[in-house]
Amino acid sequence: MQTFQHNKNLVNQAIAFSQQLLESTESSDDIPLTNIHQYMSRYIICEKDDELWVIDQHAAAERIRFEELLNAYEHIDSTTSQKLLVPIKLSFTKPESIIVESVLPLLQKIGFTVDLSNETLIITAVPETLKSGNITEIIKELIAFTEDQNVLENYVKNKYEDIIATFACHTSLRANQQITNPDAKSFVRKLLLCKNPYSCPHGRPILWKITPDEIDSHFDRT
Repeated sequence: MQTFQHNKNLVNQAIAFSQQLLESTESSDDIPLTNIHQYMSRYIICEKDDELWVIDQHAAAERIRFEELLNAYEHIDSTTSQKLLVPIKLSFTKPESIIVESVLPLLQKIGFTVDLSNETLIITAVPETLKSGNITEIIKELIAFTEDQNVLENYVKNKYEDIIATFACHTSLRANQQITNPDAKSFVRKLLLCKNPYSCPHGRPILWKITPDEIDSHFDRT
């Protein structure tokens, strides 16, 4: 119970101060943060006034990519695809093929060019935002995740955001992946432009702040 309450407090804190961050940002060029650096190839550390801010780079990257894909899904005219030099061919069992067929409209809507023939899925183009992702793993995880036909009907209709979150997770900047300081600043700018910069698509908090009082308390300062 104590651990749950602790996690809940962290999430609430992340939401509160990331709301403050969003409200204080007037434009994409006006980042109210300074000294932006990557730390341990997992976090982005910055300063806001007299506070130390910590951003989970993978959670933030998931949020950024998720909103890009969601925008592409909701505005199909703006979706761009990348044609593959060599088509990807994935073979499935007959039961799996039924699931694949059910998911085809969603795949096509977000920018895939696909064809299902003789229980083989042939992918000839992928969404521009997914061109660097592991398409095979993404598709296989999607099929495994939606193998219940009764769930799938409502899943595709009402829970398509979960599918897009899966894509976002597989194609986002991960922990232990190094970036330059200019890239970190650009990354933070993109996060500030998100509609919901508070948490990743799976609900984990993205941001955490440390106040001078909290730091002083560890050094017996008052």
